[in-house]
Amino acid sequence: MSKKSLLQSMKISPAKFVMLALLAVIIAGLEILGELLDALSQYSQGLVPSPVNTKQLLVWGLMGIALWMALTVILLAIWKMGNASFHGKQSACFIFKKKIYIWLLIITCWIPCFIAYFPGIYSYDGEPQLIQYTSGEFDNHHPIFHTLIMGKCYDLGQWLMSKGIAIDGLAFYSLLQMMVLAFALATVVNYLIRRGAGRVFVWMSMAMFCVFPATPVMAISSTKDTLFTAVFVLVIGKILEIYRANSISIKMALELALYAILCMLFRRNASYVFIIMLIIMILDYLISSVKVKKFGWNLKAGFIAVCLASIVLFSITEKSIMMATDAVQGESAEALSVPLMQMARAFKSNQEEVTAKYGEELFAYITPVGLNNYRPLISDGVKQGFNNELFGQDKMSFVSLYLRMFKDYPGSYVQAFLYMTKGDWQLTDTSHCEVYKDWWRDRTGYLITDAVPVFALDYVKKSDLWPGLRECYEAIVTDCCYRNIVLVNLIFAPATYVYAVILCGLELLIKKRKDLFYIWLIIGFYLLTIIAGPCVLVRYIFPLMMLLPVLASMVWDDVSSWKDVEK
Repeated sequence: MSKKSLLQSMKISPAKFVMLALLAVIIAGLEILGELLDALSQYSQGLVPSPVNTKQLLVWGLMGIALWMALTVILLAIWKMGNASFHGKQSACFIFKKKIYIWLLIITCWIPCFIAYFPGIYSYDGEPQLIQYTSGEFDNHHPIFHTLIMGKCYDLGQWLMSKGIAIDGLAFYSLLQMMVLAFALATVVNYLIRRGAGRVFVWMSMAMFCVFPATPVMAISSTKDTLFTAVFVLVIGKILEIYRANSISIKMALELALYAILCMLFRRNASYVFIIMLIIMILDYLISSVKVKKFGWNLKAGFIAVCLASIVLFSITEKSIMMATDAVQGESAEALSVPLMQMARAFKSNQEEVTAKYGEELFAYITPVGLNNYRPLISDGVKQGFNNELFGQDKMSFVSLYLRMFKDYPGSYVQAFLYMTKGDWQLTDTSHCEVYKDWWRDRTGYLITDAVPVFALDYVKKSDLWPGLRECYEAIVTDCCYRNIVLVNLIFAPATYVYAVILCGLELLIKKRKDLFYIWLIIGFYLLTIIAGPCVLVRYIFPLMMLLPVLASMVWDDVSSWKDVEK
């Protein structure tokens, strides 16, 4: 059988095969690059001989070719089976008749995890945020809106305890977060049903939402990323609904604006995404000669108006919250993770030379302690030594210093970026489980399920209601036992979801789906903010995980019908 007939039998076009094969080449190449970086790191510690030799390079070359062939087969299989499941027989299950049934099912599946970790998972930035709330000293390093929500739940728990009712405030926060996230995910499933997605595809989506360990654990974790994920998913879902309806009503516009504002309130980097999208939409509107009109509305103008209004209202709301709480502005270093890591690695690798040439100028911006705090996986140590005040006064001198050091030490700059983003592009990488290892938390795990108190303040009273189930979750999210199971470990890998976003964008470009590509750009720009972030953590990738069924539907959905399933 010829290659062409084989592809026809698999219902894969030659163009699709080339795209998937090229993507497999890139992924395989990056896998080998990741292995080389690991070997170089071990070599620098004196643990292994130099990995740069003819024999080792030949071995990696052969491994790369074998991996490319395997990945090509895997990608073809995923594409074929996913497409078939999306266009398969639709489910007649009563659960999918109403969104509230889906919502209830998702929450029901999360309750065991909630009981196992009752009153919730107090982790990540929960403690410093509650310190801000109880002390009244706010800054917008953490979203103040989210801090206030956590604080009000804490107050409710304290009030009940004063009445003799021993319920921790974190329990109310966990329940609130569960309900909001479940609503967003139920909206996704409802959208898939209305688009006519097959039952296998829908139930696989439900499995990811209901039982995939990351979902229930994140649903009860005290981090802003969970609520951000919920509203970000709702933004994409609402835009798709408007696009499918080919009109934007007042109700739709208000809902979309509300979700967009909440997105920006929960994660400030979302505002950069919407500002960039606003500029792109305005430029497209001005140069496009095609105006899509229905019911008196111009769809493009409607999106522009909603986006502009959302950005303005977010700015007003954020400033109002900061004024009401007397909050101070967060540090500039939060937006400079990548350049600070690059400069710190250049210093660590060439300390005497850098000190002699740039010492006084460099130390003015980053203290020697901060530079020596360099850890390849996370930028927090370096940022602690950054002079935010000086940067605010003279940004251009910092930019000039950064560029001059880049000219002298391009290798250090490239390595710093590769090491800190490794989890975003290497499928077999596990560095995202070790970001805090040998650092101030000294904690490893796929997700952090307990806070190591920085200030030893006792805000949360933990219970042990279901220790057996908790141990099962801990085996996955703390001990990372999934790493020992071939292919299953790919489901947990952050890079899997990064590649899913990239694959979706490539397919939309090949199909020349400019309309859907604009929607994809929102997700793509968010991905860029993750890559420019301080480290690779699953909680940052979580929005992409929850949007995976939506991304797949954008690629495989070639049906024009819209089912009248009750919302």
